[in-house]
Amino acid sequence: MTTGFAAQSPEPASSSSQKKAKTVKKAVQKNSAVKKKTTAKKTTAKKQTATKRSSQQKTTKKRTSSAPKNVSVSQVSQQRSNTQQRIEKLQASMAEAQTNRTNIQAELQKSEKEIGKVRQNLQNLQKERRVVERDLRNQLRQKQKIEDAMAQERKILSEIDKQRLEQISLQDAPDWLGKSDPHQKARAEALLELLRERSATSYKKLEEQQKQLEKVVYASRVSGEKLRNNVSSERQQQQKLVSERRERQRTVVRLEKDLAMKATTLKKLEQDEKRLASLVTKLQNQKKTAYRPPVVKKGTTEKAAAASAPKTQSGLVLVSSGIPVLGKVAASYGQKRAADKNMGNWKGVVFSVNEEQPVKAVRAGKVVFADYLKGYGNLLVIDHGRGYFTVYGNNSSMEKDIGDLVEAGEIISHVGSKESDLSVLYFELRHNGKPINPNKWLKL
Repeated sequence: MTTGFAAQSPEPASSSSQKKAKTVKKAVQKNSAVKKKTTAKKTTAKKQTATKRSSQQKTTKKRTSSAPKNVSVSQVSQQRSNTQQRIEKLQASMAEAQTNRTNIQAELQKSEKEIGKVRQNLQNLQKERRVVERDLRNQLRQKQKIEDAMAQERKILSEIDKQRLEQISLQDAPDWLGKSDPHQKARAEALLELLRERSATSYKKLEEQQKQLEKVVYASRVSGEKLRNNVSSERQQQQKLVSERRERQRTVVRLEKDLAMKATTLKKLEQDEKRLASLVTKLQNQKKTAYRPPVVKKGTTEKAAAASAPKTQSGLVLVSSGIPVLGKVAASYGQKRAADKNMGNWKGVVFSVNEEQPVKAVRAGKVVFADYLKGYGNLLVIDHGRGYFTVYGNNSSMEKDIGDLVEAGEIISHVGSKESDLSVLYFELRHNGKPINPNKWLKL
Protein backbone atom coordinates (compact mmCIF):
# COMPACT_ATOMS: atom_id res chain seq x y z
CA MET A 1 0.00 0.00 0.00
CA THR A 2 2.78 2.35 0.87
CA THR A 3 4.66 1.49 -2.20
CA GLY A 4 1.63 2.10 -4.37
CA PHE A 5 0.90 5.52 -2.72
CA ALA A 6 4.54 6.52 -3.17
CA ALA A 7 4.35 5.62 -6.76
CA GLN A 8 1.36 7.85 -7.27
CA SER A 9 2.99 10.86 -5.39
CA PRO A 10 6.22 11.75 -7.14
CA GLU A 11 6.74 14.88 -4.85
CA PRO A 12 9.77 14.81 -2.55
CA ALA A 13 9.60 14.74 1.35
CA SER A 14 10.54 18.43 1.70
CA SER A 15 7.48 19.49 -0.29
CA SER A 16 5.21 17.57 2.09
CA SER A 17 6.71 19.34 5.10
CA GLN A 18 6.15 22.73 3.53
CA LYS A 19 2.56 21.85 2.84
CA LYS A 20 1.98 20.89 6.47
CA ALA A 21 3.59 24.10 7.63
CA LYS A 22 1.30 26.15 5.41
CA THR A 23 -1.74 24.30 6.77
CA VAL A 24 -0.70 25.02 10.37
CA LYS A 25 -0.04 28.67 9.49
CA LYS A 26 -3.50 29.04 7.96
CA ALA A 27 -5.09 27.50 11.05
CA VAL A 28 -3.18 29.88 13.32
CA GLN A 29 -4.16 32.86 11.15
CA LYS A 30 -7.81 31.74 11.20
CA ASN A 31 -7.74 31.33 14.98
CA SER A 32 -6.16 34.77 15.34
CA ALA A 33 -8.84 36.32 13.12
CA VAL A 34 -11.59 34.73 15.25
CA LYS A 35 -9.95 36.08 18.41
CA LYS A 36 -9.67 39.55 16.86
CA LYS A 37 -13.33 39.43 15.81
CA THR A 38 -14.41 38.35 19.32
CA THR A 39 -12.27 41.05 20.88
CA ALA A 40 -13.75 43.63 18.50
CA LYS A 41 -17.31 42.56 19.48
CA LYS A 42 -16.45 42.83 23.18
CA THR A 43 -14.89 46.22 22.60
CA THR A 44 -17.98 47.37 20.69
CA ALA A 45 -20.29 46.10 23.47
CA LYS A 46 -18.17 47.87 26.10
CA LYS A 47 -18.31 51.07 24.08
CA GLN A 48 -22.10 50.77 23.74
CA THR A 49 -22.46 50.13 27.49
CA ALA A 50 -20.21 53.07 28.27
CA THR A 51 -22.17 55.26 25.84
CA LYS A 52 -25.45 54.16 27.43
CA ARG A 53 -24.15 54.87 30.93
CA SER A 54 -22.86 58.23 29.80
CA SER A 55 -26.24 59.03 28.26
CA GLN A 56 -28.04 57.98 31.47
CA GLN A 57 -25.67 60.09 33.55
CA LYS A 58 -26.29 63.06 31.30
CA THR A 59 -30.05 62.51 31.51
CA THR A 60 -29.85 62.16 35.29
CA LYS A 61 -27.69 65.23 35.48
CA LYS A 62 -30.18 67.22 33.41
CA ARG A 63 -33.11 65.87 35.43
CA THR A 64 -31.58 66.48 38.87
CA SER A 65 -29.55 69.59 38.36
CA SER A 66 -31.63 71.34 35.66
CA ALA A 67 -28.62 73.53 35.08
CA PRO A 68 -27.98 73.97 31.36
CA LYS A 69 -24.57 75.30 30.51
CA ASN A 70 -26.01 78.35 28.78
CA VAL A 71 -28.05 79.48 31.88
CA SER A 72 -26.45 82.14 34.04
CA VAL A 73 -26.93 82.78 37.74
CA SER A 74 -28.56 86.15 37.05
CA GLN A 75 -31.12 84.56 34.71
CA VAL A 76 -32.05 81.93 37.27
CA SER A 77 -32.18 84.55 40.04
CA GLN A 78 -34.58 86.62 37.93
CA GLN A 79 -36.71 83.56 37.30
CA ARG A 80 -36.70 82.80 41.02
CA SER A 81 -37.76 86.38 41.79
CA ASN A 82 -40.69 86.09 39.37
CA THR A 83 -41.74 82.81 40.99
CA GLN A 84 -41.60 84.37 44.45
CA GLN A 85 -43.80 87.24 43.25
CA ARG A 86 -46.33 84.75 41.92
CA ILE A 87 -46.23 82.89 45.25
CA GLU A 88 -46.87 86.13 47.18
CA LYS A 89 -49.81 87.05 44.94
CA LEU A 90 -51.25 83.56 45.25
CA GLN A 91 -50.84 83.60 49.03
CA ALA A 92 -52.64 86.96 49.19
CA SER A 93 -55.45 85.56 47.04
CA MET A 94 -55.70 82.48 49.27
CA ALA A 95 -55.79 84.66 52.39
CA GLU A 96 -58.67 86.64 50.88
CA ALA A 97 -60.52 83.43 49.95
CA GLN A 98 -59.98 82.06 53.46
CA THR A 99 -61.35 85.28 54.94
CA ASN A 100 -64.41 85.02 52.70
CA ARG A 101 -64.86 81.40 53.70
CA THR A 102 -64.58 82.32 57.39
CA ASN A 103 -67.18 85.07 56.96
CA ILE A 104 -69.58 82.76 55.13
CA GLN A 105 -69.06 80.04 57.73
CA ALA A 106 -69.91 82.60 60.42
CA GLU A 107 -73.07 83.44 58.46
CA LEU A 108 -73.81 79.72 58.22
CA GLN A 109 -73.51 79.43 62.00
CA LYS A 110 -75.91 82.34 62.35
CA SER A 111 -78.28 80.71 59.85
CA GLU A 112 -78.16 77.43 61.77
CA LYS A 113 -79.14 79.23 64.97
CA GLU A 114 -81.90 81.18 63.21
CA ILE A 115 -83.27 78.03 61.57
CA GLY A 116 -83.21 76.32 64.96
CA LYS A 117 -85.15 79.22 66.50
CA VAL A 118 -87.68 79.21 63.65
CA ARG A 119 -88.18 75.46 64.04
CA GLN A 120 -88.71 75.95 67.77
CA ASN A 121 -91.20 78.77 67.10
CA LEU A 122 -93.03 76.56 64.61
CA GLN A 123 -93.28 73.77 67.15
CA ASN A 124 -94.61 76.18 69.80
CA LEU A 125 -97.12 77.70 67.37
CA GLN A 126 -98.32 74.29 66.28
CA LYS A 127 -98.76 73.23 69.91
CA GLU A 128 -100.70 76.42 70.64
CA ARG A 129 -102.76 75.93 67.50
CA ARG A 130 -103.65 72.38 68.54
CA VAL A 131 -104.76 73.66 71.96
CA VAL A 132 -106.95 76.36 70.37
CA GLU A 133 -108.49 73.89 67.93
CA ARG A 134 -109.20 71.47 70.78
CA ASP A 135 -110.85 74.25 72.82
CA LEU A 136 -112.86 75.30 69.79
CA ARG A 137 -114.16 71.77 69.32
CA ASN A 138 -115.18 71.63 72.99
CA GLN A 139 -116.90 75.01 72.71
CA LEU A 140 -118.80 73.94 69.62
CA ARG A 141 -119.95 70.78 71.41
CA GLN A 142 -121.07 72.88 74.38
CA LYS A 143 -122.89 75.25 72.04
CA GLN A 144 -124.71 72.33 70.46
CA LYS A 145 -125.81 71.12 73.91
CA ILE A 146 -127.16 74.59 74.75
CA GLU A 147 -129.04 74.75 71.47
CA ASP A 148 -130.53 71.30 72.14
CA ALA A 149 -131.60 72.43 75.64
CA MET A 150 -133.15 75.59 74.21
CA ALA A 151 -135.10 73.52 71.71
CA GLN A 152 -136.36 71.36 74.57
CA GLU A 153 -137.42 74.43 76.57
CA ARG A 154 -139.26 75.81 73.56
CA LYS A 155 -141.07 72.51 73.24
CA ILE A 156 -142.05 72.67 76.93
CA LEU A 157 -143.29 76.26 76.60
CA SER A 158 -145.32 75.28 73.58
CA GLU A 159 -146.91 72.41 75.51
CA ILE A 160 -147.72 74.71 78.48
CA ASP A 161 -149.34 77.27 76.19
CA LYS A 162 -151.38 74.53 74.60
CA GLN A 163 -152.66 73.34 77.98
CA ARG A 164 -153.51 76.92 79.04
CA LEU A 165 -155.59 77.35 75.89
CA GLU A 166 -157.44 74.17 76.74
CA GLN A 167 -158.20 75.51 80.25
CA ILE A 168 -159.47 78.79 78.83
CA SER A 169 -161.72 76.96 76.37
CA LEU A 170 -163.22 74.98 79.23
CA GLN A 171 -164.05 78.18 81.15
CA ASP A 172 -165.90 79.59 78.15
CA ALA A 173 -167.97 76.43 77.64
CA PRO A 174 -171.85 76.77 77.90
CA ASP A 175 -173.60 75.77 81.11
CA TRP A 176 -175.45 72.81 79.57
CA LEU A 177 -171.97 71.15 78.98
CA GLY A 178 -171.31 71.31 82.65
CA LYS A 179 -168.49 73.00 84.43
CA SER A 180 -165.74 71.58 86.59
CA ASP A 181 -164.71 72.70 90.05
CA PRO A 182 -163.51 76.34 89.85
CA HIS A 183 -160.88 75.72 92.54
CA GLN A 184 -159.42 72.92 90.49
CA LYS A 185 -159.25 75.17 87.44
CA ALA A 186 -157.50 77.86 89.46
CA ARG A 187 -154.94 75.38 90.74
CA ALA A 188 -154.31 74.09 87.23
CA GLU A 189 -153.84 77.60 85.87
CA ALA A 190 -151.48 78.52 88.70
CA LEU A 191 -149.43 75.38 88.06
CA LEU A 192 -149.25 76.05 84.34
CA GLU A 193 -148.22 79.64 85.00
CA LEU A 194 -145.50 78.50 87.37
CA LEU A 195 -144.18 75.97 84.88
CA ARG A 196 -144.21 78.51 82.10
CA GLU A 197 -142.37 81.04 84.24
CA ARG A 198 -139.69 78.52 85.16
CA SER A 199 -139.28 77.36 81.56
CA ALA A 200 -139.05 80.95 80.32
CA THR A 201 -136.40 81.72 82.94
CA SER A 202 -134.42 78.63 81.93
CA TYR A 203 -134.75 79.53 78.27
CA LYS A 204 -133.52 83.07 78.97
CA LYS A 205 -130.46 81.72 80.80
CA LEU A 206 -129.71 79.40 77.92
CA GLU A 207 -129.95 82.33 75.53
CA GLU A 208 -127.40 84.25 77.62
CA GLN A 209 -125.08 81.24 77.67
CA GLN A 210 -125.46 80.88 73.93
CA LYS A 211 -124.53 84.53 73.37
CA GLN A 212 -121.46 84.27 75.63
CA LEU A 213 -120.40 81.03 74.00
CA GLU A 214 -120.77 82.50 70.52
CA LYS A 215 -118.37 85.26 71.57
CA VAL A 216 -115.87 82.69 72.86
CA VAL A 217 -116.22 80.61 69.69
CA TYR A 218 -115.67 83.70 67.57
CA ALA A 219 -112.54 84.60 69.59
CA SER A 220 -111.22 81.04 69.24
CA ARG A 221 -111.77 81.12 65.49
CA VAL A 222 -109.97 84.47 65.23
CA SER A 223 -107.12 83.12 67.36
CA GLY A 224 -106.93 79.96 65.25
CA GLU A 225 -106.83 81.97 62.03
CA LYS A 226 -104.10 84.17 63.49
CA LEU A 227 -102.08 81.12 64.50
CA ARG A 228 -102.49 79.62 61.01
CA ASN A 229 -101.17 82.85 59.52
CA ASN A 230 -98.25 82.85 61.98
CA VAL A 231 -97.43 79.24 61.12
CA SER A 232 -97.53 80.08 57.41
CA SER A 233 -95.27 83.09 57.99
CA GLU A 234 -92.80 81.04 60.05
CA ARG A 235 -92.70 78.35 57.36
CA GLN A 236 -91.97 80.96 54.70
CA GLN A 237 -89.20 82.34 56.93
CA GLN A 238 -87.87 78.83 57.40
CA GLN A 239 -87.85 78.18 53.65
CA LYS A 240 -86.05 81.48 53.10
CA LEU A 241 -83.41 80.65 55.71
CA VAL A 242 -82.95 77.14 54.33
CA SER A 243 -82.54 78.58 50.82
CA GLU A 244 -79.96 81.08 52.10
CA ARG A 245 -78.16 78.30 53.94
CA ARG A 246 -78.00 76.16 50.80
CA GLU A 247 -76.62 79.08 48.80
CA ARG A 248 -73.99 79.73 51.46
CA GLN A 249 -73.10 76.06 51.56
CA ARG A 250 -72.66 76.09 47.78
CA THR A 251 -70.48 79.19 48.13
CA VAL A 252 -68.37 77.45 50.78
CA VAL A 253 -67.99 74.43 48.49
CA ARG A 254 -66.88 76.70 45.64
CA LEU A 255 -64.41 78.45 47.94
CA GLU A 256 -63.12 75.11 49.20
CA LYS A 257 -62.53 73.94 45.62
CA ASP A 258 -60.89 77.26 44.77
CA LEU A 259 -58.68 77.04 47.85
CA ALA A 260 -57.77 73.44 47.03
CA MET A 261 -56.78 74.42 43.48
CA LYS A 262 -54.80 77.39 44.75
CA ALA A 263 -53.15 75.23 47.41
CA THR A 264 -52.09 72.77 44.71
CA THR A 265 -50.76 75.61 42.57
CA LEU A 266 -49.00 77.14 45.56
CA LYS A 267 -47.41 73.83 46.44
CA LYS A 268 -46.17 73.47 42.88
CA LEU A 269 -44.81 77.02 42.89
CA GLU A 270 -43.09 76.44 46.21
CA GLN A 271 -41.54 73.27 44.82
CA ASP A 272 -40.46 75.23 41.77
CA GLU A 273 -39.00 77.90 44.03
CA LYS A 274 -37.08 75.28 46.01
CA ARG A 275 -35.74 73.77 42.82
CA LEU A 276 -34.73 77.22 41.62
CA ALA A 277 -33.02 77.96 44.92
CA SER A 278 -31.15 74.68 44.65
CA LEU A 279 -30.26 75.49 41.06
CA VAL A 280 -28.84 78.89 42.06
CA THR A 281 -26.66 77.22 44.68
CA LYS A 282 -25.48 74.63 42.20
CA LEU A 283 -24.68 77.28 39.61
CA GLN A 284 -22.78 79.30 42.15
CA ASN A 285 -20.76 76.25 43.20
CA GLN A 286 -20.40 74.85 39.71
CA LYS A 287 -16.89 76.22 39.25
CA LYS A 288 -15.72 75.21 42.70
CA THR A 289 -16.76 71.57 42.74
CA ALA A 290 -17.28 68.93 40.13
CA TYR A 291 -20.74 67.69 39.39
CA ARG A 292 -22.00 65.14 41.87
CA PRO A 293 -25.38 63.47 41.47
CA PRO A 294 -27.64 64.67 44.26
CA VAL A 295 -28.47 62.12 46.91
CA VAL A 296 -32.15 61.39 46.64
CA LYS A 297 -33.58 60.97 50.09
CA LYS A 298 -36.04 58.16 50.10
CA GLY A 299 -39.26 59.00 51.90
CA THR A 300 -40.04 56.96 54.96
CA THR A 301 -43.03 54.71 54.92
CA GLU A 302 -46.21 56.54 55.82
CA LYS A 303 -47.30 55.99 59.43
CA ALA A 304 -50.58 56.76 61.03
CA ALA A 305 -50.63 60.45 61.94
CA ALA A 306 -53.32 60.33 64.51
CA ALA A 307 -52.94 58.72 67.91
CA SER A 308 -54.57 55.36 68.31
CA ALA A 309 -58.08 55.38 69.58
CA PRO A 310 -58.30 55.17 73.41
CA LYS A 311 -59.36 51.86 74.86
CA THR A 312 -62.69 51.34 76.55
CA GLN A 313 -62.57 51.83 80.28
CA SER A 314 -62.78 48.48 82.07
CA GLY A 315 -64.67 49.99 84.98
CA LEU A 316 -67.60 51.23 82.89
CA VAL A 317 -70.77 50.70 84.92
CA LEU A 318 -73.19 52.91 82.99
CA VAL A 319 -76.27 51.20 81.61
CA SER A 320 -77.50 52.47 78.24
CA SER A 321 -81.19 52.74 77.38
CA GLY A 322 -80.37 52.11 73.69
CA ILE A 323 -79.15 54.09 70.69
CA PRO A 324 -79.79 57.86 70.84
CA VAL A 325 -81.59 58.10 67.48
CA LEU A 326 -83.38 55.79 65.07
CA GLY A 327 -80.99 55.62 62.10
CA LYS A 328 -78.17 53.75 60.40
CA VAL A 329 -74.57 53.71 61.67
CA ALA A 330 -72.62 55.66 59.03
CA ALA A 331 -69.28 55.59 60.88
CA SER A 332 -68.13 53.65 63.95
CA TYR A 333 -65.71 54.50 66.73
CA GLY A 334 -62.09 54.08 65.63
CA GLN A 335 -62.99 54.02 61.92
CA LYS A 336 -60.76 56.11 59.65
CA ARG A 337 -62.24 59.28 58.30
CA ALA A 338 -62.70 58.67 54.58
CA ALA A 339 -62.66 62.35 53.69
CA ASP A 340 -59.12 63.02 54.86
CA LYS A 341 -56.56 60.44 56.00
CA ASN A 342 -54.70 63.09 58.00
CA MET A 343 -57.79 63.73 60.13
CA GLY A 344 -57.28 60.48 62.03
CA ASN A 345 -60.05 58.23 63.28
CA TRP A 346 -63.59 58.82 64.48
CA LYS A 347 -63.81 59.38 68.23
CA GLY A 348 -67.53 58.62 68.30
CA VAL A 349 -70.40 57.14 66.27
CA VAL A 350 -72.14 58.82 63.31
CA PHE A 351 -75.84 57.98 62.79
CA SER A 352 -77.52 58.87 59.47
CA VAL A 353 -81.26 59.63 59.23
CA ASN A 354 -83.45 60.23 56.18
CA GLU A 355 -86.04 62.40 57.93
CA GLU A 356 -86.55 64.33 61.13
CA GLN A 357 -86.05 62.08 64.15
CA PRO A 358 -86.10 62.71 67.93
CA VAL A 359 -82.81 62.36 69.81
CA LYS A 360 -83.09 60.68 73.21
CA ALA A 361 -80.79 60.76 76.23
CA VAL A 362 -79.10 57.36 76.59
CA ARG A 363 -78.95 57.79 80.39
CA ALA A 364 -80.27 60.13 83.05
CA GLY A 365 -78.14 63.18 83.72
CA LYS A 366 -77.84 66.95 83.66
CA VAL A 367 -77.42 69.14 80.55
CA VAL A 368 -74.14 71.07 80.89
CA PHE A 369 -73.84 72.47 77.34
CA ALA A 370 -76.47 73.39 74.75
CA ASP A 371 -75.24 75.79 72.07
CA TYR A 372 -73.58 76.02 68.66
CA LEU A 373 -69.98 74.75 68.48
CA LYS A 374 -67.87 75.04 65.35
CA GLY A 375 -67.43 71.64 63.74
CA TYR A 376 -70.30 70.07 65.69
CA GLY A 377 -73.25 72.36 64.87
CA ASN A 378 -75.92 72.56 67.56
CA LEU A 379 -74.24 70.57 70.34
CA LEU A 380 -75.72 69.15 73.53
CA VAL A 381 -73.62 67.58 76.33
CA ILE A 382 -75.04 65.62 79.28
CA ASP A 383 -73.14 64.95 82.52
CA HIS A 384 -73.91 61.47 83.92
CA GLY A 385 -71.65 61.73 86.98
CA ARG A 386 -68.37 59.98 87.89
CA GLY A 387 -66.64 61.67 84.98
CA TYR A 388 -68.93 60.23 82.27
CA PHE A 389 -70.40 62.51 79.60
CA THR A 390 -72.38 61.91 76.41
CA VAL A 391 -72.10 64.28 73.45
CA TYR A 392 -74.81 64.83 70.80
CA GLY A 393 -73.76 66.92 67.76
CA ASN A 394 -75.34 68.26 64.53
CA ASN A 395 -78.82 68.68 66.05
CA SER A 396 -81.38 70.55 63.96
CA SER A 397 -83.12 71.84 67.10
CA MET A 398 -82.60 71.43 70.85
CA GLU A 399 -85.38 70.79 73.36
CA LYS A 400 -83.25 71.18 76.50
CA ASP A 401 -81.13 73.95 77.98
CA ILE A 402 -78.17 74.16 80.36
CA GLY A 403 -79.12 72.96 83.83
CA ASP A 404 -82.06 70.78 82.72
CA LEU A 405 -82.30 67.32 84.27
CA VAL A 406 -83.16 64.53 81.83
CA GLU A 407 -84.20 60.91 82.21
CA ALA A 408 -83.03 57.97 80.14
CA GLY A 409 -85.01 57.84 76.90
CA GLU A 410 -86.25 61.43 77.23
CA ILE A 411 -86.28 63.52 74.03
CA ILE A 412 -83.54 66.15 74.25
CA SER A 413 -83.33 67.36 70.63
CA HIS A 414 -84.18 66.62 67.00
CA VAL A 415 -81.97 65.78 64.04
CA GLY A 416 -82.78 66.00 60.35
CA SER A 417 -85.56 67.90 58.62
CA LYS A 418 -88.12 67.57 55.83
CA GLU A 419 -86.01 69.88 53.65
CA SER A 420 -82.91 67.63 53.85
CA ASP A 421 -82.57 64.23 52.18
CA LEU A 422 -79.91 63.03 54.62
CA SER A 423 -78.74 64.25 58.03
CA VAL A 424 -76.42 62.86 60.69
CA LEU A 425 -76.14 62.79 64.47
CA TYR A 426 -72.66 62.65 65.98
CA PHE A 427 -72.52 60.79 69.33
CA GLU A 428 -69.59 60.49 71.74
CA LEU A 429 -69.05 58.86 75.11
CA ARG A 430 -66.32 60.49 77.22
CA HIS A 431 -64.75 59.59 80.54
CA ASN A 432 -62.64 62.17 82.36
CA GLY A 433 -62.52 64.23 79.17
CA LYS A 434 -61.27 61.42 76.91
CA PRO A 435 -63.45 59.73 74.27
CA ILE A 436 -64.00 56.00 74.81
CA ASN A 437 -65.53 53.28 72.64
CA PRO A 438 -69.34 53.27 73.02
CA ASN A 439 -69.99 50.39 70.58
CA LYS A 440 -70.34 47.61 73.16
CA TRP A 441 -72.15 49.94 75.52
CA LEU A 442 -74.74 50.81 72.86
CA LYS A 443 -74.75 47.18 71.64
CA LEU A 444 -74.07 48.27 68.06
